[in-house]
Amino acid sequence: MKRGLMNAVLLFVFCCSVCIGFSAFSASGQLQKTPISVAVLDFQPSGQKLAETGSQISAMLNARLSNYDEIILVERQELDKLLSEIELGLSGTITGNTAAKIGNLTGAKIVITGRVFESGKNTVVVAKIMGTETSRVYATQISIPADLQIDNYMKLLAEQIVDTLNKKSASLVAKNETKQDIINKLGPGLRGKQLPSVAVSIKETHASRPLPDPAVETEITSILYQLGFRIIDPAKSEEKTDIIISGEGFSEFAMRRGNL
Repeated sequence: MKRGLMNAVLLFVFCCSVCIGFSAFSASGQLQKTPISVAVLDFQPSGQKLAETGSQISAMLNARLSNYDEIILVERQELDKLLSEIELGLSGTITGNTAAKIGNLTGAKIVITGRVFESGKNTVVVAKIMGTETSRVYATQISIPADLQIDNYMKLLAEQIVDTLNKKSASLVAKNETKQDIINKLGPGLRGKQLPSVAVSIKETHASRPLPDPAVETEITSILYQLGFRIIDPAKSEEKTDIIISGEGFSEFAMRRGNL
């Protein structure tokens, strides 16, 4: 039981260490200065009369959202090319799984899509705001009288979307825990216990060249040390360790497409 618990703790530390980074949202859930990447897809029209309206709404909404410094929009042309790789058009049906694929391909944390339809004499636009990492979905809508231009209401829709991002960011975007968050979470449960010795060896290469200071190995070692584990460096000591954490990481240069 003790060994199983310790392995679970070490696995948690490893997973969290890999995910350490800067979040686009503060702990209070408000948008920070670090921009959040957003992909806007065409809205699905209902009826032949609104056949062109879905793509028009997407274009106008893109223009409105581009005025917010805290949002980085995936370029529409690049989005179209990338979505073709998963055989999904700009106006395709978006589920949690396809939103996750779009996020992986484009780097977008948020996908915005929706529907446009007629209700009586009004045109109703329903926007779906989807987190690509969490699959959480929120919606907002506007109703446009028949005698008014849709473009006049896009500013209102953009404001509602940004307001939703601010208020619901904690559930839309996966939280990136800091090193101190991990230590604060695990520390109380380990305090006063006899902890095993640990050796960490995670080699990393970039563009086929080894990195002199592997970041993951350094982070995991630092967290374990601050939690009270005794760290043994196999290169400097022949002492037998209780637990060995090993692994490898690599990265390569990818092609650049637009601002991606």
